[in-house]
Amino acid sequence: MAGSGAAPANSGNCTNPYYPFKVGSKIVYKTTHGTTNSNYTMEVQPADNADTHKLVYTFTVRGQNFPITQEFVCDRDGIRAKGMLDLASALGGANFSFETNSVDGPFMPADMSVGTKWETTYNVTLHTTNAAMARMMEGKHQTTHIASEVVGEESITVAAGTYRALKVKMQIDITSEILPNPIRTTTETWFVRNIGMVKSISTSNGQTTTSEATSVSGF
Repeated sequence: MAGSGAAPANSGNCTNPYYPFKVGSKIVYKTTHGTTNSNYTMEVQPADNADTHKLVYTFTVRGQNFPITQEFVCDRDGIRAKGMLDLASALGGANFSFETNSVDGPFMPADMSVGTKWETTYNVTLHTTNAAMARMMEGKHQTTHIASEVVGEESITVAAGTYRALKVKMQIDITSEILPNPIRTTTETWFVRNIGMVKSISTSNGQTTTSEATSVSGF
């Protein structure tokens, strides 16, 4: 599970309708990478703290389910992640993970419309339970910087239905002590009012990964 960075004073009421935190709501996604398809779910679950919102992602890797938790707080500037989403634990078979040291900037601003821009930076430390990988990565630092902009509003059709959505373009730059060069990923994501993300297309090093909602429930 992702570690927690320092969180600002917050309120339990998140005002951005494009990322609702309705307990019990759930979205199932199909992900395509090359010729490989997989599925994962994202569900809003009750949090231990009244001022915290909890998302649980469940990935299936080699027939085993890996639930990954990400928590958020809210303030007048928008939604703030308490830690970086630790996909490494799931996609790597739980052999390595991120410890979030700090989070700078909102995950998503309170108000979004065409032209809205924001930036988010995560500073993390890498950990591994794999002895062969420990020398290379244990305790190494990594920075992920995300520059986001709402570039349009359009109709989008996915397996779950047809929606009117805001299209957000993200430029993601990762700098790590274990990488010889920074990695840049460009992502286009579609967010639907009162539901959230229904589709994303990410391109990195010439490879494309697409995720789209196949079912939406509980909203």
